[in-house]
Amino acid sequence: MSKVESVSKFLIERFPKGIQMFNCRGIDPVDMIYCENDVEIYWSWYYEYIEVFGLSNEEYADLENILRKNGWKE
Repeated sequence: MSKVESVSKFLIERFPKGIQMFNCRGIDPVDMIYCENDVEIYWSWYYEYIEVFGLSNEEYADLENILRKNGWKE
């Protein structure tokens, strides 16, 4: 399974209705919720968004497309 497939599977299971997603660091308190295959995902529980690191721009775009196809809404 590719990095993008692994991450998308995790995110769909964890946030079935979707959540705002960024690939840049914010200033809010976050908790790491995923760390596999050089990919790290942090969750801002207070503001309800995630930060995804370790994917190329192309992989990040692929992840967004997969999540949209699975009914994710931002």
